[in-house]
Amino acid sequence: MLNEFKFLDDASLKIPTTKELEDADDGTRIICLLTGSTDDGGDGWVFLAVRPSLYALFNARCQIGDELLPEAYGEVIEQGKGLPPPVKVVERMKSQYGFDPHFSERLIEEVKKQQKAFFLQREALRIQAIVATLKIKDAPKPRNKKDEGF
Repeated sequence: MLNEFKFLDDASLKIPTTKELEDADDGTRIICLLTGSTDDGGDGWVFLAVRPSLYALFNARCQIGDELLPEAYGEVIEQGKGLPPPVKVVERMKSQYGFDPHFSERLIEEVKKQQKAFFLQREALRIQAIVATLKIKDAPKPRNKKDEGF
């Protein structure tokens, strides 16, 4: 459910409802790589399986740089010290859990693509309407027999 991009008719991204996210908690996780400072002040990383219903809160806290406990949002799959995480671990996350390190970039590109298609379609419909209006305006008026002097 959550691995597909879904768009509304206006090309905006369809955001799952709270109920859809809660229902997805029963078998779905969003695999995230979290990097930052460890408790001892060093660099570290965590692969976290975040519950879909908690992802928006988790992501917001990450974006503003809040200190957080990863376990509050899901299960820690693997963690370690130093940056970046070992290639072997990243590859295992990809193969075992479907981790996509470029998911955000793919989502942004798909949104842009859908929006461009929507606006091009809308512009084409607008031009068609203008052309139809001009054709009606410029069409010869039907002649009435009365006008011809009959």
